[in-house]
Amino acid sequence: MRVTSRRIEEYLRAILHLQAGGGKVSLTALARQMGVSPPTAHEMIRRLERMGLVTYSRQEGVRLTPEGSHRAFGKERRYRLSQRFLCDVLGMEAEVAAREALRFEQGLSPTVEQQIIRLFSARRALNAEG
Repeated sequence: MRVTSRRIEEYLRAILHLQAGGGKVSLTALARQMGVSPPTAHEMIRRLERMGLVTYSRQEGVRLTPEGSHRAFGKERRYRLSQRFLCDVLGMEAEVAAREALRFEQGLSPTVEQQIIRLFSARRALNAEG
């Protein structure tokens, strides 16, 4: 089974969201969140462990490593930035922007990401002045 970097990031983001809910992240909860079977989730967790992105034990559940956290937070930041851009700049409805941001952020280069950040920073500065 070939695993894309997009799928890896989706798992990391799902783990991040489940961890934010408190408590341990079980394979069952992760599988439910990802819409896959527990054995499929377990297989992916083993891959992520080999990559150094997560740790897993039955007692502690799935946990992001520092590198896994870094990647998950980066994915979440790009998603939220994309969602805000689609809503605030392009005028999309929030529900549509939430769905579209999942695809939009995939193609977001660091250069474009920085330009969007500058745009919002400039808007914030203008609003603070006026």
